[in-house]
Formats: sequence, C-alpha cells, structure tokens
Amino acid sequence: MTVRGQRYGGRASLRAVLFALALAAAWRLGAAEPDGQVVRYVTFRDGAVLKVTLPDTELKGERVDADGTSKPSAWKLSRTETLDFAAQPDLKIYTAALKLIAKLGDDEFGVREQAAKELEKLAPKMRGELAKAYTGAEDTEVRNRLAQILAQAPAGHGERLTDELIADGNGAPEHGVVADWKLTADAGGAAVDLDRAHVLRLSAQPFKHTEILGKDDGDATKRLENDDEATFGPGATRIDFEKAPDGTALTPGMDVGRTFVPKGFTISTSAAGAIVSVNNYDVQGRSRGNSCATHQPLWEGELTIRFCAPGRPDVPACVTRVGFWIAAVQPDGTALEAYDSKGKRIAEIKTTKNPNEFLGVRSRTPIAYIRVVPNVAIDPNYTIDDLVFDAPRPLEEYGHAELATLWLPGERILCKSARLKDGRWELEGLSCGIAKLARTAEPGSSLLTSLKSQKDPPADACCWARLPDGSVLRASGRAAADAPDREGLYSIRFATFKLEPAELVSICGSEKEYREPPPKALDTKPEGAKTPAWTPVEGEEKFNPWLDARFSAKGLDLDSGKEKTAFPYESAPPVFFRPLVKPKRLAGKIALTSGETLMLKGVNNPDATFELAALGPDGATVKQGANEVRIPVEDLMSVTAP
Repeated sequence: MTVRGQRYGGRASLRAVLFALALAAAWRLGAAEPDGQVVRYVTFRDGAVLKVTLPDTELKGERVDADGTSKPSAWKLSRTETLDFAAQPDLKIYTAALKLIAKLGDDEFGVREQAAKELEKLAPKMRGELAKAYTGAEDTEVRNRLAQILAQAPAGHGERLTDELIADGNGAPEHGVVADWKLTADAGGAAVDLDRAHVLRLSAQPFKHTEILGKDDGDATKRLENDDEATFGPGATRIDFEKAPDGTALTPGMDVGRTFVPKGFTISTSAAGAIVSVNNYDVQGRSRGNSCATHQPLWEGELTIRFCAPGRPDVPACVTRVGFWIAAVQPDGTALEAYDSKGKRIAEIKTTKNPNEFLGVRSRTPIAYIRVVPNVAIDPNYTIDDLVFDAPRPLEEYGHAELATLWLPGERILCKSARLKDGRWELEGLSCGIAKLARTAEPGSSLLTSLKSQKDPPADACCWARLPDGSVLRASGRAAADAPDREGLYSIRFATFKLEPAELVSICGSEKEYREPPPKALDTKPEGAKTPAWTPVEGEEKFNPWLDARFSAKGLDLDSGKEKTAFPYESAPPVFFRPLVKPKRLAGKIALTSGETLMLKGVNNPDATFELAALGPDGATVKQGANEVRIPVEDLMSVTAP
C-alpha cells in the first residue's frame, strides 16, 4: 500500500500510520474483539435491521464453484464482509443450471439446443444468474440464446437458491449453502435469536437507508376501479400527455422518457432501440386526446414507469396509489404489475374487458415502479392515458404497513410502539422478538408511524406557508367580522399563530403548483419597498418584484407602485417574501399526513419555531409560543429527533 500526499518523519510516525490502517481494516472487516465477539448488522426478512454483537463463530457448509462443482467449506464471521441467506437453498437446481449455461457454448448443436430447453424450465428460479451470464457472454449465439430465455422468464429476481458470501472485502461473491445454523446475539442489553428462517443478511457494514427492503403484505393490495378524487385524493398527480410540465405541447414522435421528471417519474420501453412518445389515439378515458406508448414499433413492448422525487431522477421514490386508462385491449390481454423497491412484484391487475379500461392499484407496500405488460398471445398492442398517482415520496420516508419504524444510524427497527423520553427512544414489541429495547436518540434519528395508522390528508382548500426555519404550514384567512383583532393569515393547526409576510419565506395556494425561484432571482430588493414580494412570470424563468405585500382576512394584497392586485389565499400563485433558506442538517422535525412540516428546536436548530414537549404511542404534544397543540398519532407521519 502506498500512502500519498503526506511526508512522515520517522519510525514513530510510520508505526502510528500502520496502527491506524490496521484499526481501519479491523473495523471494516468486523474483526473479532479480544473476547471473541464481532459486531454485525442483521437484516431480517421483514425488512428490519438491527446492530448486534455475535460470537465469532465458524459457519460450515458447501461452496459451489463457477463450473457447478461443490465442496465442503467453512467461513469465520470475523473474515466475512457480507453473508446473504437463501430462504430455501437448492444446490441441486443451482449447480445443474451452471452446468447447462456452460453447455450453451458446446461445439455440438444438439447439446446447445438441449441445454437451452432445460434452462427455460429453470429460468424462473435462475433469472439473476442467467442475466449475469448474458452480460459476461462473448459468444453471439450464447448471448442470443440467453436473451431468448430471459425474455420468456417471469420478471423479477426470483428466489435466491444459494447463500452468497463476500469474504475479506475482496468483492468476489462465493456461492454455497451454510449448514443449519442458529445464533444468539446481543442487541444492546437484549438477546435476540437468529436463524435462516428469519435472517436475510449479516453484514459488517451499516445499513444504508436508501436500501429499503419491500415487504409483501399479501392481501394489503386493492384493485382501484376508477380515477376520481375520492379514490386518489384531491392532491393526486394527473398526466394527460397533452403538455409537458413546462407547458410545451407534446406531439407524436417526441421522446417523453424523462419529460415528466418534474412530476416524479420516468417512462421507458422494453422494445430495443425504441423511445416512448405520445400518439393521437384516443383512449376515451378521463381527458381524451393524446395517449402514450412505444414509438416504433408503435404500441408494442412493455412500458416501465419508475417513480422518483419530483425534479430529482437520482432519488428513487414510491407511491401507494397509481393507475391509468388503457386501450385497445382484450380481457386478460394486458396487465399492470406493481413492484417494490427491491424488484419484488406486489400486485398484478389484468384487463377484464374491451376496448378500453381503467387499471389501478393501491398498496400498503410502497410501489417503486410499475410495468405495463401485454400478453402477446392475446393482445400485443396498447396505449395508455390519464396516468394518476399520489405524491411520490423518497424511499426513506416510507414506514411499515402495521408497525412503527425507527431509523437510526445503520439500523431500521420495527416495533409496535415507541416513545421519546429524556433523549432516548423507548421501544416495545420489536418484530424480531425483543420485548423492550432502548436506543439513544441521536440527532437525525427518525420514527415513522405505521402506514395503517396514518389518515388521509384533508381535502379542504388552504394556503401553504413556508417559514424561514423550513417549517411548512396549512393556513387560512380570518374574517374581520368574526374577530376584528385577528384579521389576517393564520395557521389552521395552531389557531392563534398569526403569519405575517415579513416573517415568511413564501405562500402558495393549494390550486397552484409551488415553483421555486432560480438562483439570485430574489437578490435585488425593489427600491422603496416596505414589505417586498416576488411572483413568477408566466412561462419565464424570472420573478416580478412588488413593493408591498399585506395579508387581509380574504387574501393577499400586492402593490408594485404602479398597479395593485389581490389573490385569494387558496388560489394564490407562489409568492416569495425572501430568498429560500436551506434547512439545517440533522435538524429535528415532524412531518404530518396533512403535508405540513414542523421544524423542532434542538442542538442543530436552536431558533426553530416549534418545540417537542412529548411523544408517545398516542401522538405528540408540540409548543409554539403560547400555543400548545396535541397532535394525534393518526396525523403523524414521522418524527425526527431534535
């Protein structure tokens, strides 16, 4: 190893460097402590992740080489980087498939043909290995055969047939089967039993929160029969494929694969070399007009709609409701397939009639992407319109269907109830079998309530107010006749919290799309301004300045010095009163099902507007000045420790 960028002056310095490197390597590999223990992060099959201490055990079993031969082997935990366990390992099928893949390159045509036929039978359980073989194959015929087999195999990854191990940080996975094993680990004062039936992975590395494992909740999916507001809610995103998010008209032949990233999704086709475009076929759904399909070969292939954070294609996101109108179709001719974040199919909704139909699904397991899959034997062609889905949320924001989820550095703990008290999370009824467990409430650690407990957001019109600390509140005006001394804009939840333009970042009506200003758009304060404000110019990347802004009981009054205008709160465009403020890192906050965010006072954000007084299984108590409000658990989505 070469150490660059530093000059060391003697043996003492060199010894210090070598010692530091040894410590780093020991931590990375999870080397055994003097008492024969190792620290590991356990991923359970229900998606929970727990940091534990284990005895440095030697696990024995069989290892399978690339040619399909197997031999006895042993792996010591302290020399193991990751170990992924198959729920029901089957070395017989796995080794047979490896040998068949090798035969695809045999000199005899008959041997190649027979191997391909046998692999077609094994493909549903070997899709992952077949995909790897396809990627690494250099022979054209071998690649073509593997492509044909993969095309006929069911989508998804299939069940793992072997245990997969990466040892000593070398990055090369070994396949095999660890013999029946059971271990007892210490989770920080509480014992937990580990075995193949419950454990998916043992890792020396902390769990990354973006690697959420989807959970199959069985019957917790429902076919949605229509696309009305009662089904999807008033805040649903609706795409009619007539215009791009920036207002540009869409025409046949335009590639729309990434056009709707600002809305929170990308769309692609399985047709080789093809793009996804709009066409003028009328599906006769909600909006009529354009629809969307593969462009050349028209209407063929499988469409994949993958969700992302709006405007951030690099941030995977999920929804819980999604649907679209589709035509021209036949019964059982086309299916909507929904997948979780790990590629596991969680729902399949098929067409039941012709010529058109609405296909929709609701799932308690977050949906990371959907596929539109034609049954080519019945009906290979289709086009879709009027895509609708609830707001995409980043994966890490999702909780469990039935249990509360506690996010800690490297851990994802599922439990029946939790409370925050004296700087510690107190948990009960953990999914891994532990009755009670306590963890330090480090800044940034978050508790998500169960999806089952969360109620739907309110449908009544309101105004959204953004505060300098990053808080976002639902607000409405107060009529002078009702309370002359309280005329203006008030928080709906904190009834006496009056909001003033000079104390806000922005407001935006619920009927308008919030639009952040470009950099430096608000840097210049209008000359002679009292309470300055800026509003967007339609179709342009700039904002108009106003000299004065005032809140009345009914709405916002703006004055430029040359003209005056007024907006009802519920339909106001984005109006900014100061530049955006970036939220502080690891700041405490409460996210509510209503869409509101309450930033909490704490070590990382001492000037925040709100203070968390209590948090328990039934809800939270929050203070704002003289206001003290009890927030029931059904209104809570997540709480991040201040």
